[in-house]
Amino acid sequence: MMSLSKAYDLLLDILCLVLISSIVVTSSASPHIAKQDCSDRCGNVSIPFPFGIGLNCAFNVWYAINCLNSSKPYLAAPTLNRLEVLNINLLNTTVTVNSPTSVSDCQYPRPPGLNITSSSVDLDRSPFRFSESRNKLVLEGCGNTVFWENGNPLSGCSTVCRNYDNSTSSAVKIRRKEKNNNCLGITCCETRIPDHYYYSASRSSWMKTDGLKSYMVELQTDDDRSAGSSSCGSAFFVDEDLYVQGRFSNGGLVPVTLDWDLTDLDFLQITCCDPGGDSRYSSTSSTGVRMANGTFVLLQTCLQLPEYEGNVYLRDGCAGMYLCIVLRVQYS
Repeated sequence: MMSLSKAYDLLLDILCLVLISSIVVTSSASPHIAKQDCSDRCGNVSIPFPFGIGLNCAFNVWYAINCLNSSKPYLAAPTLNRLEVLNINLLNTTVTVNSPTSVSDCQYPRPPGLNITSSSVDLDRSPFRFSESRNKLVLEGCGNTVFWENGNPLSGCSTVCRNYDNSTSSAVKIRRKEKNNNCLGITCCETRIPDHYYYSASRSSWMKTDGLKSYMVELQTDDDRSAGSSSCGSAFFVDEDLYVQGRFSNGGLVPVTLDWDLTDLDFLQITCCDPGGDSRYSSTSSTGVRMANGTFVLLQTCLQLPEYEGNVYLRDGCAGMYLCIVLRVQYS
């Protein structure tokens, strides 16, 4: 039997849906995701505030976007190496970019046992961090790979290629046919970046860090050439939802997701969405992050309620849901 509280929640949800539907049909006001008089799209990519096309439309220089030929958005800050933006997610506070950090010995074969590396852009001093929860380290083909941060190995994996045609393309085809092998070591391996720690002298203990600002991917070519001289491997840090087997095997650009951070100081200049003109119902949530250098940063995000439509990082960015917000806040 449904409890009284659950029945009330269900009734409130139905009421909100009815209200939202009627408002969408009858209201001429529409929520927006970019600042007033600013474009909210570059090519097929939506550009919501705090990002913006041009410095005047962004929160600050770190969130400024250059829209190349009106079709390709890039992070404009010079120290970010013009990373191409693939997607911006307000709910998750992430931005997915194309990163040139894959490493491969398939196009230009190297002697067995030789180590080759590729380093990421350094996000230090920026509000971005490489997401440890949304990306993973992948090795396709043959060899060993290690993921480094500031000279410290954080993760790695190795593949087995004996008795296989070790060229990456062939290895991937073999793995696809073997339905029981889900990148578990035979011609392919993958691993997450585990929690990592730094030693705090003031506390005489090891402390967990969450701020991955840079990394290096190392590939050691396969010592075992028994499968033929064509053995090779490709290693990369990649967004786990955008990883497609075989697509990034020959190096080049790889989609990587970054977390973007707004601090309590930033919120002196940002006012969260306030659809009804009553500040009681515009909220932020806070979380602390320990950076790799040991500093502690208090981060804030605008609260994303189901009733919000539009951009919660703009005071006038959402519309039409105010009554539902009031009902839910007052009676929940």
